[in-house]
This record gives sequence, C-alpha cells and structure tokens, in this order.
Amino acid sequence: GRALDSWWWWGGSSGAAPEDDSRFLMQATFGPTKSSLAAKQGISDADWILDQMNTAKFPMESHREYYRRHVNPPFKPVLMPRFEVRGAAEKGSRWHRYA
Repeated sequence: GRALDSWWWWGGSSGAAPEDDSRFLMQATFGPTKSSLAAKQGISDADWILDQMNTAKFPMESHREYYRRHVNPPFKPVLMPRFEVRGAAEKGSRWHRYA
C-alpha cells in the first residue's frame, strides 16, 4: 500500500459501502453524482485523492490565465462601439505594473 493508507485519520477502504463513498465525496467534491460514485467504487480514499492529483489525467492550469481568458474578453470594436481604448499612462486606465 501507499504511505497515505497508514495514516490513522485517513479512513476509507477499497471495499467501502456506497454510503461511505457518498459521504467521502460530499467532503472531497461539490457532492456525489452517479458517475463519481461509480468511479469511486472499489478505490480507497487515498487512491482516489492521488488519482485526482494525477497531472497526466488532470493537467494543471494557471488560475490567472483561466480567469483572464474567461472574464476579460478581447476588444472587438464592432461589438463594443462605445468602448474607449486607453493606454497605460492615460487617465482612467486600469493598467498596472504588477501581475
């Protein structure tokens, strides 16, 4: 087994009841779904957490990059006719030297 299995508080085993898996997924995710319960079945809590941290399966992303891509759309003059483009030194601009 893995080192995580020996921790006294870790709990959970590969033969856990569906109720135990559901309780674990309530604590580890935004709540269990039928597919997450099926995926958790037969896997210890420690192995499930290690699987979630598998960067080959779930590549790491930059939160800043994700946020900017989804919250700060590119300027399109056709869609934003009243929008003014301001330079870094102009009054009212939101440019910062950090980040």
